[in-house]
Amino acid sequence: MRRYFDDERATFGFHQGPKSFFVEEIPATRWSHKGGYLILKLQKRGLSTWQVVDLLARHLDQRVTYAGLKDKNATTIQYLSIPKSGYKALKRFYHPNIQILETFLHNRPLKIGDLAGNRFVITLKHPSANLFALATREAQRGVPNYFGYQRFGPKSLDQARKILDGELFIKDRRLENFLLKSYQSSLFNRWLAHRVLLDSGGFKRLEGDVYQSPRGYFSSPQILKDHIPTGLLPGSRVFLARGRAREIERLYDEALPLAGARREALFFPKDLDVSLGGGKARMEFVLPKGSYATIFLESLIKRELTHKGIK
Repeated sequence: MRRYFDDERATFGFHQGPKSFFVEEIPATRWSHKGGYLILKLQKRGLSTWQVVDLLARHLDQRVTYAGLKDKNATTIQYLSIPKSGYKALKRFYHPNIQILETFLHNRPLKIGDLAGNRFVITLKHPSANLFALATREAQRGVPNYFGYQRFGPKSLDQARKILDGELFIKDRRLENFLLKSYQSSLFNRWLAHRVLLDSGGFKRLEGDVYQSPRGYFSSPQILKDHIPTGLLPGSRVFLARGRAREIERLYDEALPLAGARREALFFPKDLDVSLGGGKARMEFVLPKGSYATIFLESLIKRELTHKGIK
């Protein structure tokens, strides 16, 4: 099934790893530099956010919170928070793949979503000559905001289906939540692929689409070309589309034991810069929180990426 708007593609090689994939969080928070919590700005390599959180929590015997999950196979700079009482123990913490760059006080702990976006720097091998032109066009038109392969484990969807059918019980609540959210994300991806197929020229707006404003979500009988439609993450207490948009949305709506949400159908990479030389390309860009750099790459090569990368 076609997942993007047309078949024009670039070619390149890519394998995600600490040397080829860099991401830095852009905080949405204005730091108070006083209060009862310590913010850690740290760099990690070859570790997931969960692994770093667990290492710190065990060493400090404190609760560690974070603003966003970052890839394991990357070099990442991100922010975590701990109670300031953990400062002395933190000074004794060491791990060869974790470097604490900066610490400062804040008046509350971080929570998921305390991000404005993420800045990426990605190295590609043997890029085709049309890479920059195509990346520029896709960034201007908007990239379908799929969840990337990092969202899904090798058997996560099958396991989630068994949980929902009462055939599998998992004691680890964090793992169970991850599996169910993977399934929820797969429903969004299927909806988005359906909507992409409606028009090869770009994302086709429909009567009854749901949009987001500073005041919340709203549905419009009008076609609002200056707004980005949102797709459904099925669950409870969520705003539903109407009319023709709901007819398609209903095909991918299931009763899940999760809070429902909505996700924008497109993202627009900002501050795009592509430099070519020595048989390589260096791509730098900024994405909104929750959007995947690997999906931007997929939109350029018109094929799905996996952890194995592209030769």
